[in-house]
Amino acid sequence: MQDTKYASATRLFGNRLPASTNLANRTKSHHLALYLIVSFAIAWGTWIGCWYFGERGMAAHELIPFVLAGSFGPFIAAGVCAALEGGLLGAVRFYGRILEWRMGWSVFLTSVLALPILAIITAALFERSGGLPIFHITWTGLPLTYLWLLVLGGPVAEEFGWSYLSDALDGRLELRLATWVLGVVWALWHLPLFFLDVPGLSQRFIPFTIFLAMAIAARFLFSWAYHRGRYSVLSNLLIHNGLNLSLSIVTIVTPTIGAGQPRLLCLTALTALFAALLWWRAPLSAKLRANA
Repeated sequence: MQDTKYASATRLFGNRLPASTNLANRTKSHHLALYLIVSFAIAWGTWIGCWYFGERGMAAHELIPFVLAGSFGPFIAAGVCAALEGGLLGAVRFYGRILEWRMGWSVFLTSVLALPILAIITAALFERSGGLPIFHITWTGLPLTYLWLLVLGGPVAEEFGWSYLSDALDGRLELRLATWVLGVVWALWHLPLFFLDVPGLSQRFIPFTIFLAMAIAARFLFSWAYHRGRYSVLSNLLIHNGLNLSLSIVTIVTPTIGAGQPRLLCLTALTALFAALLWWRAPLSAKLRANA
């Protein structure tokens, strides 16, 4: 019988295990080391090259295509590993997980809305007038911005790969520890971007400690949605895009080196609190560990 302590959460969030089709698509053989080597080599190699040529006078806007190309390291690495594990069909099935859209309404709404709402709350808290924050995107410009960020802003390039890594860590570590590790790896993967002065990149304005904390806090939100939502790669893409959008619709990162970024620190704290609330009120079934 369902524990009465979580009865209300179960009614809202459900307590269903991932569908068998999703479990079948999560390959049991994971090339963890190879994935990390390929994803980091592509990204870091490209981005270090961008730094090198930028220091030698290459215009910042000319580096943008190469920065974007490097971001697809996790996407490529996951495909390579999936192909080694299941051949070409295995790679196709892996990327085809994007079509498994059924994750539950609670996961979908959390994935799409949680971080933008938390960002708006954060910006409002810092408004001296006590009113609504200044929005940088109009309603008419929102769809194109959302699509741009989804395809080229990181979600597609990264989240297939981080989903693969999540599956790999699930088979090796307890879920919370696996989430911590994934958050740290995610932050370290971005490290070369902190040395690039390229339009559209905010890392050089952010203290790495705050970036690391935000990466870990956000990954607990990712992990809850991914495992609650039937191992939905789409949920990871939507949360990542929500994070990108939250940094675009209101001012969260001040484009000044050494600014301290109190707004981002506030957003990090709110994200951590919200993720902790989800894990508490709608806990992930222990049976997920047996299915990992």
